[in-house]
Amino acid sequence: MGLISDALKRAEQERRRKSATESAGGAEEVAPILPDELVDVPAGLREYLPGQKDEDTTIMTPDGNSLGDGQRFNVHPAIVAYHDKAAELTEQYRSLRARLTALNSTGENQVIAITSSIPKEGKSVTTMNLSWVMSEIRHYRVLMIDGDFRRSSLANMLGVSEYPGIADLLRGEATMEEVIRPTPVPNLFLMSAGTTQEFNAAELLSTQKTASILAEVKRRYQYTFIDTPPASTVSDASVLAPWCTGVLFVVRMSRTPEPIAKSTIRLLQANNVNILGCVLAGHRETTGRYKSYYGYYYRYYNEPY
Repeated sequence: MGLISDALKRAEQERRRKSATESAGGAEEVAPILPDELVDVPAGLREYLPGQKDEDTTIMTPDGNSLGDGQRFNVHPAIVAYHDKAAELTEQYRSLRARLTALNSTGENQVIAITSSIPKEGKSVTTMNLSWVMSEIRHYRVLMIDGDFRRSSLANMLGVSEYPGIADLLRGEATMEEVIRPTPVPNLFLMSAGTTQEFNAAELLSTQKTASILAEVKRRYQYTFIDTPPASTVSDASVLAPWCTGVLFVVRMSRTPEPIAKSTIRLLQANNVNILGCVLAGHRETTGRYKSYYGYYYRYYNEPY
């Protein structure tokens, strides 16, 4: 049985166990209510969400000037790779980074889409934290792109404006320089979603301009991570796939039904999408010395899921 199939089964078993506990009136721990603006929080990240936001972060250059003409950031607590570099969750993201760089044995610049089967599985938080730990390798230039035009969140996680973004670039209303903005890390950059106006997402993404934009960012950045909508609801991930190195598929414990996840993977495969691996979010490993909140499962070639 493939590793991805094993991951999906474990997620389904946990979902059923939790459902049975709740039906029997068991004392299941109630998670705190999350901030409205954070749409994708893996279960394992909840303990890192305090009731209030952190202080604004002003990024200074070595010469003592503020970055981006006084650019201020309010980095959301869910970005644990920024707030707690020694946390176990941060190490789990570094483990994912190590796997991705090991797969890239030739050192080519890569564009990787991150998707899921249904909303609120952790893809946006995964995109942000993975980008953050990838930028710890200082000779890498890393770009995050918010490709979820319907439910964008990356700009909000940094406390910066949504506009202009990639949708404005696709519409010809902004330049590449205008839509790429700095972050608290000198070699990490953000391209937010922007606004589609009268266009729909598929219409914008299906143009040749998308191909030229992704070719340009691939030339400029060692790693580009694109947060895309759930693949079972819209076709954006499949539309972007021909111009991407591959796709990371996020599955959340206690939430993602196995049949839906499997059917979504079949859909991606039918569209010739290269699935790099499956990220099992919210997985609590209670054996051993440490607890692990993320599990990572990869298929290196065409291993069946």
